[in-house]
Amino acid sequence: MVGLQYWLFSQTHKVTVDAFADMPALLDICFATKKAGALLVGGGVPKNFILQSMLMTPNGFSYAIQLTGDRPDLGGLSGATLDEARSWGKITEEAQAVTVYGDATITLPVLVAAVRERLSHA
Repeated sequence: MVGLQYWLFSQTHKVTVDAFADMPALLDICFATKKAGALLVGGGVPKNFILQSMLMTPNGFSYAIQLTGDRPDLGGLSGATLDEARSWGKITEEAQAVTVYGDATITLPVLVAAVRERLSHA
Protein backbone atom coordinates (compact mmCIF):
# COMPACT_ATOMS: atom_id res chain seq x y z
CA MET A 1 0.00 0.00 0.00
CA VAL A 2 2.85 2.40 0.71
CA GLY A 3 4.10 1.92 -2.84
CA LEU A 4 0.67 2.67 -4.28
CA GLN A 5 0.27 5.80 -2.13
CA TYR A 6 3.78 6.92 -3.07
CA TRP A 7 3.00 6.50 -6.76
CA LEU A 8 -0.30 8.39 -6.46
CA PHE A 9 1.38 11.27 -4.59
CA SER A 10 4.21 11.38 -7.13
CA GLN A 11 1.71 12.03 -9.94
CA THR A 12 1.13 15.58 -8.66
CA HIS A 13 4.18 16.27 -6.47
CA LYS A 14 7.94 16.03 -6.79
CA VAL A 15 9.11 13.23 -4.53
CA THR A 16 12.70 12.42 -3.65
CA VAL A 17 13.55 9.33 -1.67
CA ASP A 18 17.09 9.11 -0.37
CA ALA A 19 17.55 5.63 1.02
CA PHE A 20 20.89 6.67 2.52
CA ALA A 21 19.91 9.95 4.20
CA ASP A 22 19.72 8.41 7.67
CA MET A 23 23.08 6.64 7.48
CA PRO A 24 25.31 9.47 8.80
CA ALA A 25 23.18 9.99 11.92
CA LEU A 26 22.87 6.24 12.58
CA LEU A 27 26.58 5.62 12.14
CA ASP A 28 27.42 8.61 14.36
CA ILE A 29 25.36 6.97 17.12
CA CYS A 30 27.03 3.59 16.52
CA PHE A 31 30.54 5.04 16.65
CA ALA A 32 29.81 7.17 19.75
CA THR A 33 28.26 4.44 21.89
CA LYS A 34 30.26 2.32 24.30
CA LYS A 35 27.56 -0.33 24.64
CA ALA A 36 24.50 -0.94 22.48
CA GLY A 37 21.60 -3.32 22.19
CA ALA A 38 19.20 -4.24 19.41
CA LEU A 39 15.53 -5.16 19.68
CA LEU A 40 14.56 -6.75 16.39
CA VAL A 41 10.89 -7.36 15.64
CA GLY A 42 10.68 -9.58 12.58
CA GLY A 43 13.47 -9.86 10.07
CA GLY A 44 14.33 -8.82 6.56
CA VAL A 45 15.97 -5.60 5.45
CA PRO A 46 15.39 -3.54 8.65
CA LYS A 47 17.01 -6.25 10.78
CA ASN A 48 19.99 -6.52 8.47
CA PHE A 49 20.30 -2.71 8.26
CA ILE A 50 20.49 -2.35 12.05
CA LEU A 51 22.93 -5.24 12.55
CA GLN A 52 25.22 -4.08 9.75
CA SER A 53 25.30 -0.52 11.10
CA MET A 54 27.24 -1.69 14.16
CA LEU A 55 29.43 -3.88 11.96
CA MET A 56 30.92 -0.68 10.53
CA THR A 57 32.36 0.21 13.95
CA PRO A 58 35.09 -1.48 16.02
CA ASN A 59 32.27 -2.58 18.38
CA GLY A 60 29.35 -4.94 18.09
CA PHE A 61 26.02 -5.05 19.85
CA SER A 62 26.31 -6.17 23.48
CA TYR A 63 22.67 -7.25 23.66
CA ALA A 64 20.21 -8.51 21.08
CA ILE A 65 16.61 -9.65 21.32
CA GLN A 66 14.88 -10.93 18.22
CA LEU A 67 11.13 -11.52 18.15
CA THR A 68 10.20 -13.49 15.07
CA GLY A 69 7.81 -16.02 13.65
CA ASP A 70 10.40 -17.14 11.09
CA ARG A 71 12.32 -20.34 11.59
CA PRO A 72 15.83 -20.74 10.15
CA ASP A 73 15.33 -24.42 9.32
CA LEU A 74 12.54 -23.45 6.90
CA GLY A 75 14.61 -20.70 5.27
CA GLY A 76 13.14 -17.85 7.28
CA LEU A 77 14.95 -15.19 9.31
CA SER A 78 16.38 -13.85 6.05
CA GLY A 79 18.97 -16.59 6.45
CA ALA A 80 20.43 -14.82 9.47
CA THR A 81 20.25 -16.09 13.03
CA LEU A 82 21.80 -14.15 15.91
CA ASP A 83 24.57 -16.77 16.00
CA GLU A 84 25.33 -15.86 12.39
CA ALA A 85 25.38 -12.18 13.41
CA ARG A 86 27.85 -13.10 16.16
CA SER A 87 30.12 -14.83 13.62
CA TRP A 88 30.30 -11.61 11.58
CA GLY A 89 30.98 -9.41 14.61
CA LYS A 90 27.62 -7.65 14.36
CA ILE A 91 27.07 -8.71 17.95
CA THR A 92 30.02 -9.37 20.24
CA GLU A 93 31.21 -12.82 21.24
CA GLU A 94 30.15 -12.03 24.83
CA ALA A 95 26.78 -10.54 23.84
CA GLN A 96 23.64 -11.66 25.60
CA ALA A 97 21.38 -12.59 22.70
CA VAL A 98 18.08 -14.42 22.48
CA THR A 99 15.62 -15.23 19.73
CA VAL A 100 11.98 -15.61 20.74
CA TYR A 101 9.99 -17.60 18.20
CA GLY A 102 6.35 -16.60 18.15
CA ASP A 103 3.85 -14.09 16.86
CA ALA A 104 5.26 -10.61 17.49
CA THR A 105 1.76 -9.25 18.17
CA ILE A 106 1.89 -11.44 21.29
CA THR A 107 5.59 -11.48 22.22
CA LEU A 108 6.21 -7.72 21.90
CA PRO A 109 3.36 -6.68 24.24
CA VAL A 110 4.47 -9.34 26.76
CA LEU A 111 8.05 -8.01 26.59
CA VAL A 112 6.90 -4.39 27.00
CA ALA A 113 4.69 -5.34 29.97
CA ALA A 114 7.60 -7.15 31.64
CA VAL A 115 9.92 -4.16 31.17
CA ARG A 116 7.31 -1.72 32.49
CA GLU A 117 6.70 -3.91 35.53
CA ARG A 118 10.41 -4.06 36.31
CA LEU A 119 10.81 -0.31 35.85
CA SER A 120 7.92 0.42 38.20
CA HIS A 121 9.69 -1.58 40.94
CA ALA A 122 13.08 0.08 40.38
